[in-house]
Amino acid sequence: MSSFSRLFFHNYRHKASFRRSLKFLMVVIVIALLAPFLANDQPLIVYDTGGLHFPALSTSMQRGGFDDAILRINAPISYSPGVSDFDNSGYIGPFDKQLSTNSNGNQVNKDFFDRHWLGTTLRGCDVLAGLIHGAGISLYVGIFAAILSGLLGIFLGGFSAIYKVQGKKISMLSLVFIVLWIIALSNIFLNVNSRAGLKITVVLIVSFLFYFLNKLTGRKNISRFYFSLPIDFIESQMNVLFSSFPKTLIIIAVSGFIIPGWTSLIFLLAITGWMEISRTSRAEFLKIMSMDYIDAAKMSGAGFLQVLFKHLLPNALPAIITVFVFNVALCMLTEASLSFLGIGIPTDSVTWGTLLAEGRDYYKAWWLVIFPGFMITSTIFCLLSVGEAFRDSKID
Repeated sequence: MSSFSRLFFHNYRHKASFRRSLKFLMVVIVIALLAPFLANDQPLIVYDTGGLHFPALSTSMQRGGFDDAILRINAPISYSPGVSDFDNSGYIGPFDKQLSTNSNGNQVNKDFFDRHWLGTTLRGCDVLAGLIHGAGISLYVGIFAAILSGLLGIFLGGFSAIYKVQGKKISMLSLVFIVLWIIALSNIFLNVNSRAGLKITVVLIVSFLFYFLNKLTGRKNISRFYFSLPIDFIESQMNVLFSSFPKTLIIIAVSGFIIPGWTSLIFLLAITGWMEISRTSRAEFLKIMSMDYIDAAKMSGAGFLQVLFKHLLPNALPAIITVFVFNVALCMLTEASLSFLGIGIPTDSVTWGTLLAEGRDYYKAWWLVIFPGFMITSTIFCLLSVGEAFRDSKID
């Protein structure tokens, strides 16, 4: 029986916890996907003399100006993250008196349905709108960083295991290409504004032209130089080196030399979080490659790619998925920590971590600690519960 069948039908110890955690995560995912429709200071649908408009989905339309519309449908939470409500600035709590300015310029009590249900920040930004849109940012960073680190870990761990078993050699030209591609991709992801990217691009183009010219002329003066590298030893030492330093400390140190942005942060999380997946991939590949059916597949004429995609990856996938789920939780927790410190993120971003950071300046604003802290803690806990359920179902 597969791991998934055991998870749903036989693993009673984690069955209830798994289902509760999965339901909570599905709610968070749905909120993240529907964030522009749930919290937006722009109307969702407007019908006026000019026709039907969807201001919440448009970035070119001016804010406001729909008071004379024939039909206007607002979002359930009529506030956008990071947009100030100056009438309720200065840490207004969920149960405090909230005001609004009417058409005559007088301040009156805010309507019941227009209240800031979870309070405001110092600048009067709605906390609930920040929580709703922050869910999308946390999931986006956590999932994509985990995917990128997973691909990197599978490549390094799998390549190390295959190299160790088969004893393959690597050419000088291949090594040069690998180094150049690593430098070029690092330059692209980190958004380094210098001439290094142009120089690397030129080197790559010249290298590929030289390689294809070598292929066409039949002269393999460079490709014929092969040598053995201790790939397994190098990968293991890199794993130990990256694991020896705290991930957050490395990201803080590197963030001072790059342009803040979500792409750069995802890349930094990926290159500092591939170690566990690499170890798991290496161990699983080595175990599977020692099985008799792998030798039988090779003897039957199966090529390397066929063995890799038909036998190695499918059988190693359950263990890799388990580590991947834990890695998503770790990436989300690291993102929240960096957002709390204000490092490596765009300055205008509103995340769970930035909302939590607002509460440290005014300890009486309990809503800025409880609600973002609850979302961070609950999401990480549910991800860990799902990861533990996958792990135990694999063991059982």
